[in-house]
Amino acid sequence: MSDVDADYQIAHITDIYSLAVTPNQIISAAGSSALKVHSTTEPNVALAQTLERAHKLGCHHLATSRNGSILASAGFGGEVTVWTNQDEHWAEKGSIVGTSLLLYRCKVRDADKR
Repeated sequence: MSDVDADYQIAHITDIYSLAVTPNQIISAAGSSALKVHSTTEPNVALAQTLERAHKLGCHHLATSRNGSILASAGFGGEVTVWTNQDEHWAEKGSIVGTSLLLYRCKVRDADKR
């Protein structure tokens, strides 16, 4: 393996379905259960964190807040997981599953109307 090859890592073993960005990171989601976080401040956009078992059946959508402090990931199992970013490190804040997802969606829409 050359030095150039050593600098590159496989992002996911399955197709990538979604990307989300923060001011210093790119987060990727795929059909695998892990989310990958890459630092845009490191050479070659190095892998900074892997969120193992983020979604049992894989993840199809990601969205970040404008300031990059909150991430929402939607899994193929129908769940949405909310993550918080502190000092460029992501941690799970909570999940919304099943009917509670519908209730949350209604609350967000009502709040947007105010």
